[in-house]
Amino acid sequence: AQAGELARLQKLIGSPGDASRIDEQVRAATVYSSLGRHRDAEAALRSALEAVEREQGLNTEASGEILANLGLPLRTEGRFEEAGLACTRTEQLRGTGASPLKYARFLSYRAIHLANQGRYEDARKMGRTATERRLEALRVRASEIKAYGQERLRRLSPELSDVAFGLMVEAAIAYRLDRLDEAELSANLA
Repeated sequence: AQAGELARLQKLIGSPGDASRIDEQVRAATVYSSLGRHRDAEAALRSALEAVEREQGLNTEASGEILANLGLPLRTEGRFEEAGLACTRTEQLRGTGASPLKYARFLSYRAIHLANQGRYEDARKMGRTATERRLEALRVRASEIKAYGQERLRRLSPELSDVAFGLMVEAAIAYRLDRLDEAELSANLA
């Protein structure tokens, strides 16, 4: 089954410079990461980044999004300095001007990076800030949807998934700090 999935991914990825397949490359990177193929995930993301930068220029939010994703396989491979550079460049490209949920996701990635460096207290604070930003964005979005009626509440699904992701990051960091009650609470809320 994995061989078939990998063959399908190779077709989706196409040539490294094929800008029309950027989304497929990013999705393929996610699958590669889930299969433990972090080098392949990195290659797909670097290819997508090259295509975005060639098509849209160097300093775009799309570049920042891909760089945020690139930090994950780099950290998993133990290449913390490179992951840190990707985080720094992401922050420069996206800053606080990105959408609240995208910026919160970036903060969670940054928290993971800090935790991988053993800076758990800093990671905990960063993770909490990310979750607070997500919850605020969710409150704003829920009030917008509420004005249009209850049947539209299902449209909160992406926001709720993002909140769950942030809470799981917080739970993992709290566990590493041996704050088991806090870890359990965050995991249960997720």
